[in-house]
Amino acid sequence: MSHLTPEENKAVEHHLAKAEEIHNKLPAEHHDIVNRHDDHFSTYINKTVRTGDKPSTKGLRAHIADRMGKEVDKVKTDAAKAKKTEAMNNALAHHDVHEKHFQHALDIHHHVQAAKDILTKGLHKAQQSTNPMSQSIEGKKTDPEGYVVQHKGKITKMVNRKEFSQANFNKPKDWVK
Repeated sequence: MSHLTPEENKAVEHHLAKAEEIHNKLPAEHHDIVNRHDDHFSTYINKTVRTGDKPSTKGLRAHIADRMGKEVDKVKTDAAKAKKTEAMNNALAHHDVHEKHFQHALDIHHHVQAAKDILTKGLHKAQQSTNPMSQSIEGKKTDPEGYVVQHKGKITKMVNRKEFSQANFNKPKDWVK
């Protein structure tokens, strides 16, 4: 029995179809281009979860500049600063030349995350009546951290990023694990 409304099912299908449509139109070199900034991309996405900002190529570029700028500031010698500055300038130029690839990656991320958000809400509805456990953050009742699901042989963790991940990223120093 599904715990999603027909509208929610339709929205999940829409988001997954849009992500697949964008993915299927990508040129062969897309993944190599985007993967050059894999570390920046994932830390930027996590940053937007923390801040609640909508991911954008402009925000990604600013994140790369900020992160790599801090690396420049850490080194002492002129030679080291020049080397780090050149690496930063090359990374920013790579982003600028291939901005449409980063936009496609962000678009895919948006659609997949939107589908996962809807599915996570459905999973929460499904377990609400049978789960004797309750969760809270700072005394406020919350959904569970997430769920691990298997579909067509693939395992995926479904997490309420807007609620749980954001709270986890912004946790007070006195939180106990």
